[in-house]
Amino acid sequence: MNEYLTPRRPYMPSDTATPSRVLHIRVEMEFWGDLNDLSHKEREDLEVPGLYEVLVASELSDAHAASCAFDGFHSTIAINWLDAFTYTVLDPTTGEVMEGDDEIDSYELTHRCRGVRLLQRFVCPG
Repeated sequence: MNEYLTPRRPYMPSDTATPSRVLHIRVEMEFWGDLNDLSHKEREDLEVPGLYEVLVASELSDAHAASCAFDGFHSTIAINWLDAFTYTVLDPTTGEVMEGDDEIDSYELTHRCRGVRLLQRFVCPG
């Protein structure tokens, strides 16, 4: 997955008029157990851990940009076993962790996400 994937945005127009800002999402799997005990759907999630680049509208505040990146990631990458993962949004220029805006409704900013792509895959424990 080297090309950008576009988030699924039902009933929302695309937002491509302004420049984009690059953020990273670090997706790590927390699994302690026997991989043989996983269901077929849960096994598919073993391919998800990694570092992703996410393009968001540049005029968003840091908190809104982080929420947009998180929502865009989840609208693009299917995950069956959500509780097995941790997600960290990072500013790649500073390395700082970015916190989203908890006041925003879930997926409210998805239409401001312009693309998601995998930069580096992580090996799952197990």
